[in-house]
Amino acid sequence: MILKYIIIAIFFTIAYIGFGSINFFQSKYIEPTAMNLFKYNLCIIPITFILNYIVTLTFNRGYKSLGEMLPVTLIYVAMGVFSYVIVNYIFFKEVPKINQIIAIILVSIALIICNIKNEA
Repeated sequence: MILKYIIIAIFFTIAYIGFGSINFFQSKYIEPTAMNLFKYNLCIIPITFILNYIVTLTFNRGYKSLGEMLPVTLIYVAMGVFSYVIVNYIFFKEVPKINQIIAIILVSIALIICNIKNEA
């Protein structure tokens, strides 16, 4: 059972790191002119399509595998916070703040409580 959660978390992390990298790369390296943004957005269409496909597929398979949407959504939220902390560190050398660490811990606790209720 735990393997299903790990697989879901891995796919959501891949998608979030991809989306985060796109956004942070743009904010750091792309000049905000109309032509540059147009060219950049044309280039990232295939990447965003693949990442959206991963998210959609993970939600669908996760729901079918676990039988509920709540754990899948909680994993999605937790991996979002965790992934953006990683991407912020990679691109901007920002150390995680205490509220980000607390958010990851709270969502992880919620996931555990949600599953304890289901197994009881």
